[in-house]
Amino acid sequence: MISLKYYDQDTAESKKILILPSMSDQMFKFNFGRELEMTKFIRDRIMESNPNYSKELEPSRWLPAGLIFITGIPAFLFMNVYF
Repeated sequence: MISLKYYDQDTAESKKILILPSMSDQMFKFNFGRELEMTKFIRDRIMESNPNYSKELEPSRWLPAGLIFITGIPAFLFMNVYF
């Protein structure tokens, strides 16, 4: 489930959108080198409301994969040494 929370300036209240994607949606197609359409849409909406926003300040899309790899190395070594 994807939860998007935003502030509605017209009504002065926060609203939440809940999305339940299907298995055939982009979320389940792992294309690490490409941006998802939802990411582009959200970034465009942020840039419309905040012109000072910079894409360069976003974390790398490779960061989660790199962290999984780095934390997996000690686990792999531990399993091979002790089991």
